Amino acid sequence: LGISLIEAQFAGLNCVASNNIPALADLGRITFVSLDKSIEEWARVISDVLDKPVSPLDEEKAKCFDIRYTVKQLEEIYDK
Repeated sequence: LGISLIEAQFAGLNCVASNNIPALADLGRITFVSLDKSIEEWARVISDVLDKPVSPLDEEKAKCFDIRYTVKQLEEIYDK
């Protein structure tokens, strides 16, 4: 899933990742690049991401990784 990418986004960082990472990991701060792209293309994308302001966090997707949300989900499972 890319837990380190999720943590980085919560820490306020824009990220660059290969398109092999599941889209679920994108909380609004990941730019995906194909592994088929050249080194030069990867360098350009990384440079662009470093130069842009931090993107807003997708709060709706982010709440799925909040421990309170996870606990609630587990409680619902156990209550069934």
